[in-house]
Amino acid sequence: MADTYWIGVDLGGTKILAGLFDEQFRLLARVKQSTTPEQGAEAVVARIVQTVDKVIAEAKVEPSA
Repeated sequence: MADTYWIGVDLGGTKILAGLFDEQFRLLARVKQSTTPEQGAEAVVARIVQTVDKVIAEAKVEPSA
């Protein structure tokens, strides 16, 4: 049976904060990056994806399909 993880993302005007949690909602890793809204919506979405990828790597968790 695979482990279950949760990712939370806080998107603000100046920062993106992502946290990865285990099944008991214990924080395993967190990553913070600037939002850079002046680069446009597509860039912000790309930064969100990048932040989520980084938090998964930081926690050393294998993403599943």
